Amino acid sequence: MNFHGGNIYEYDNNIIDFSSNINPLGVSEKLKNAIIERIDEVSIYPDINYNKLKNNISKYINVDKSMITVGNGAVDIIYRAVQNLPMNNVVIMAPTFSEYRKAAELSGKRFFEIPSFNFEKNIFDMSFFDSKIHSNSIIIICNPNNPTGVAIDKQSLTKFLKNIKDKGCFVIIDEAFMEFTCNENKFSMVDMCNEFENLIVIRAVTKFFGLPGIRLGYGISSNKIFNEAMENSSKPWDINTFAVIASAVIFNDYEYIEKSKKWIKEETEFMYENISKIKGFLPYKTNCNFMLVKSDKNSEYIEKALLKYNILIRIPKGFTGLSKNFIRVAIKDRESNIKLINALRSEFCE
Repeated sequence: MNFHGGNIYEYDNNIIDFSSNINPLGVSEKLKNAIIERIDEVSIYPDINYNKLKNNISKYINVDKSMITVGNGAVDIIYRAVQNLPMNNVVIMAPTFSEYRKAAELSGKRFFEIPSFNFEKNIFDMSFFDSKIHSNSIIIICNPNNPTGVAIDKQSLTKFLKNIKDKGCFVIIDEAFMEFTCNENKFSMVDMCNEFENLIVIRAVTKFFGLPGIRLGYGISSNKIFNEAMENSSKPWDINTFAVIASAVIFNDYEYIEKSKKWIKEETEFMYENISKIKGFLPYKTNCNFMLVKSDKNSEYIEKALLKYNILIRIPKGFTGLSKNFIRVAIKDRESNIKLINALRSEFCE
């Protein structure tokens, strides 16, 4: 069973989708123009080795091209990584994205979800998680985390990697939401990949660049044997021409990047402040473009109530460690955010 936001297709076209955490600024104008100008390129095959694509990613994240594996979205990289690693156990920091355990299941591996979030302190307990690690395991951490929105700092993750150095483990860190933190130097582990050969960091253009339909993800690792296995398990022409065109534009679209970061800062503060004032709703501080909210009401009841206002939210189905009193809402444009806040007030404050 799939547990995801963004399932708008069973509702009418007027739905405001707070279940999907995509940049509401949408596709950048520079990319729209580039696709129009280069549309004829779809009549030829992409480079089967994706040299230009890897070069563009290499410049963006400042790593050697040889460390980069590209895929059809971050999920493709996750599935291939779990499949290609020799360990039979998968240890997952929870609550988190349901596709991690699905990747383990499809690879015939045992998985263990470790609920490690301290709700009172709004942090992940790395010491507790560390204590639950099995030797010879694949370890999966989503950072910033989905659904809590909390980011674990680089210092804590580096300490964790050093602690498990002799356990024969391989660590997958999914940084799909990293750009939203507006402070990659503090949280991202990309520049630590050279130091740890048992690490792959996964990124995507899906969330921050507003391109879920492009399907472009990439992994960064200094482990040559692992990278070769990842390349050998990919399918020919797995990435389409539009993704290659996008890579030449979006990483250099500094106006779009800065506008997005300014938006996330302003709207996150706006949403937190206003939801905090609604009786029975407790929002958690977030490093992302979505917010976890605890309520004294059942999430399915809240979901049903908000659908009357054509508002779709994410309820905790698929998230291990979250009770039915939690919802997750995306942070959208100001007009949409006001509609959500007003709907919550109308339904639950009168």
